[in-house]
Amino acid sequence: MLLLAKAGARKADVAAEECREARASLSSMKDNLENSTARREQLIKECDEAQLEAAKQISTLQATLEAEHRQRDAEFASLMAKERLEFEVKLAALAADKEALTQDLGARDTELATLSEEKASLEDEVKAAAYRRGDYKKALRDARKKIRALKASLKRFASSEAVQELIAKASLDSLVLAKRKLDQEYPDIVVDFPDLVNFVIEEMQNEQEEAVEEDDAAPTGSGEAPSPQESDFSMEDASSEAE
Repeated sequence: MLLLAKAGARKADVAAEECREARASLSSMKDNLENSTARREQLIKECDEAQLEAAKQISTLQATLEAEHRQRDAEFASLMAKERLEFEVKLAALAADKEALTQDLGARDTELATLSEEKASLEDEVKAAAYRRGDYKKALRDARKKIRALKASLKRFASSEAVQELIAKASLDSLVLAKRKLDQEYPDIVVDFPDLVNFVIEEMQNEQEEAVEEDDAAPTGSGEAPSPQESDFSMEDASSEAE
């Protein structure tokens, strides 16, 4: 019995020791659990505080971004309005320049048309002057032909002084008639008639002097009298030959 009691006491001691160890382990686990719970609560609190701080920062950052966006939108709108105003001013200036250039171009076109008309008029005047020059040359050639015809007709007549005066008068009248006809047919041509008449008179005087010298040098009785047809030369014949 004693042995059984001792054995039972030992078992009870062992059980008590195991119970103490179990209590100690349980107490340690309880402490760890309490510490873990406190740590968890602390972490939750810190997390909540961090979330709250983050939310505040996000709200502040969002407000800052919105303010910056509004400021940038206002600056952009102001810049666009300024650039639009400048563009409208430049566009108005370009429109005014275009209008001025259009008017200037119209004026230059008008001036060019006027110059073209003046050029055409000058060309017509040049052509007319060329035609008048040709007409003058033709009239001068005709006058020279008439002078040569008068000289040829005068050589056929006698060399007496009375006949020579009559011939000179008839030649001068013929030249006057020819000059009047030229003035009627070519009113734009200016003929230097006095010089022409003086030249003809000088030529006639020279021919008269030469004829007198030839008559003086010819043998007496050898000369032939002028025919009645030649002596009947009149002013009308000279005029008709000149014409």
